[in-house]
Amino acid sequence: MERRGELSKTYVNEYNVRLLVDESRTCPKKSEVFYNEDITLNRTLITTALAVSVERGNSCFGTLRCLDGIGASGVAGLLWKKHVGDNVAVTINDSRGKAYEGIKHNAELNGLAVKILNRDPCALLHEQTYHFISLDCHVNAAHYLDSAFRNLPKGGILAITTTDDAALHANPDTALKNYGGFIARTFYSKELAGRLLLAAMARAAARHNKGMQVLCSVGIKSSFTVIVTVTRGLTHANESVRNIRKLIHCTMCEDRAFYPVTNYPIDSPTSLLGCGCSRRFPGSVALELGPVWAGSIFSEEFLVAMHLHSLKFPWKDKADVLLAQLIAEARCSYKNENELLQLQGGSFIGKHQNETAEERHVKKLKVDDGDKQSVRSGNQLPVSAVKHDNKPAVTLESDTEPAPPFYFNLHRHSPKGPKLLRVNTVIQVLRNAGYRASRTHFDREAVRTNASLSTLITILAEAANINVQ
Repeated sequence: MERRGELSKTYVNEYNVRLLVDESRTCPKKSEVFYNEDITLNRTLITTALAVSVERGNSCFGTLRCLDGIGASGVAGLLWKKHVGDNVAVTINDSRGKAYEGIKHNAELNGLAVKILNRDPCALLHEQTYHFISLDCHVNAAHYLDSAFRNLPKGGILAITTTDDAALHANPDTALKNYGGFIARTFYSKELAGRLLLAAMARAAARHNKGMQVLCSVGIKSSFTVIVTVTRGLTHANESVRNIRKLIHCTMCEDRAFYPVTNYPIDSPTSLLGCGCSRRFPGSVALELGPVWAGSIFSEEFLVAMHLHSLKFPWKDKADVLLAQLIAEARCSYKNENELLQLQGGSFIGKHQNETAEERHVKKLKVDDGDKQSVRSGNQLPVSAVKHDNKPAVTLESDTEPAPPFYFNLHRHSPKGPKLLRVNTVIQVLRNAGYRASRTHFDREAVRTNASLSTLITILAEAANINVQ
């Protein structure tokens, strides 16, 4: 018979890791042993990134030392030890007493040998060196950035996950206070929020004479996960800081453009926009947003490696569609292929009973045929491509420029008329016109393209046979 104190406990299972958590586990204010199943997919991406890091052998230590800095239930660190194995030395930390005891119990429950600490994460990061650091911050990630970059070595990886952060959901005052930039509600606000977080990370790295390269940026529901790798030296730090720029945004049509890299003032900032709204409408129609990260938010090479490694994990079916979408988005191809290499008998998304809310979100992404083939086109990787369960290997497309920043929501920008074109159709039309185009995981009703807004509207009007006045 359970004791009175045990009545509020329950067991959950995440990819063969069993956890004892509170019934009120979804609310960190009510339970120190916090477990958020809505970010299960985020955790699987971070674990896959860890596997790629182990494979590349970039660690300055014999065994790759990794830290789950805000453990809560300990699920992330236990997943690493369970599925990556003896190749990693896992440390799970939490500053809260009940969470610390919960992590110890869960580690014993799964028979996994991990180091468990009850320390302030900032103090721990200042004292110890880890090659792979993951911080599930829940709210304010800015509090940990300086400490995280302090001892992160060259080639080290930092993964930041934040959920329900008001600063990243268009709260201007909080964004300015925590991340040093101004943002507003826009149709591309999810990517804007991710770039605001990346700008704060780049500044924190530069204070320690380090630069960073973004490997992966994901926004799922209210959560953001960014994975970056560190480059050391003053030159790399300066290059990263130059990628932090302000953005001019038109409040009428939502056209946008980054300011150029210059120390001289721009005489007419609205001239950077191609919409002409400042000439047609009275008053000020433009906002100055940021500064935010202006560089690439994906590494196609790393995403391809993650896709190959994900095939050996139990979450391969659920992560496959998102990773395929991210690769297609990072590539944002000119190509318009017709043949399709299919996965899992012709579908990216297998049929699952007992779907979670997270799985349903991934299912909504619906990678189009052109993107599916684009993911698998191009030259083979230098290393022999890995195949698993007779699935075709994703390959790396060489000599591609970074994906264009931001995306356009078709409901917002399509000309008024009786016909709204499907996203797949718009992508095909843009590619036929010689532009790069792809879906974006940030918004299922949007396209990422290097075409300007005015060009996009013209192409949409012609494709829908609508005369725009």
